[in-house]
Amino acid sequence: MKITKRAQKMIRRFFSPILAVVISLLFVIPSWAADPAINTGTIFYQTNMSNMNVAVNPGGSGCASGQMWDIVVGRCTSPLQLRTVSTSRSCSCSCSGSGYCTSQQSGTYLVFGWRLPPAGSEQVSSTGSTSWGSCVEVTNACVKDPIAPGTGSGTVGEQFYVTIFICNSSNPSYYSGPLSASYKEILIQMYRSFNPVLLRCPDYGGYLNWQNFWVGLANQYQAASPGTSLDDALLATWSTTAATIRQAAAINGEEKPSYQTNLNVFCTDFATSAYGRPINAVYVAGSGDKCLIQ
Repeated sequence: MKITKRAQKMIRRFFSPILAVVISLLFVIPSWAADPAINTGTIFYQTNMSNMNVAVNPGGSGCASGQMWDIVVGRCTSPLQLRTVSTSRSCSCSCSGSGYCTSQQSGTYLVFGWRLPPAGSEQVSSTGSTSWGSCVEVTNACVKDPIAPGTGSGTVGEQFYVTIFICNSSNPSYYSGPLSASYKEILIQMYRSFNPVLLRCPDYGGYLNWQNFWVGLANQYQAASPGTSLDDALLATWSTTAATIRQAAAINGEEKPSYQTNLNVFCTDFATSAYGRPINAVYVAGSGDKCLIQ
């Protein structure tokens, strides 16, 4: 029977890849036999009858201890460098005064392992130690601690306390007036509630005036209710006292945002007097008792 040329072509196309596999095995098998350490493996064979790809993976005990087959180098090998990874972490940052800041360090580390057949999927063996760069400041909202008025250089950006504004017991004037500390705190918080943005603390004059007003009402209450303690009388007359203070604040415009201008004028006058030369200063909103030189 005569085989046509077309049939011969189809036979060659079909059997050539198979023949190539057989020939490749003739080279691979003797190499395994010659090396006792390589005695098992997996052969990955892929063909579309036109092209063929053969990958040999000596897996398991097919590679020496600590080694695996890597398709890039095409042999058993110890872990290879796969890639470099970038990372970051926060680091120490401190303000000399109040406020806050943040800092960050960038670093890199190496990843080791193998690219496994048939598709080159990574198997990570280990990662190297991270090499860190220097600590870099990312945000800075630090504020220098305020100083007593007149004690600094009076330069732009300097903050100082307005000593006649009484916010807490750190101000010596806090202890002035007839009320005990707990009632003084109520009075201070009342003042600061006038304007939730400015949060100004009471000035010395108002601080004394409203203490005396409140105690006066309490004494009247005691006179009308014999046997009532001063504490009970103060609590009973607080609502009247608070309403009177808030009414006075409304007349002065302290609840309005524009009251910032009044405080700025006060800070400028206070700084000029404290430093002995013309100085422009503004009230630090939310501070209660601080001005900033501009």
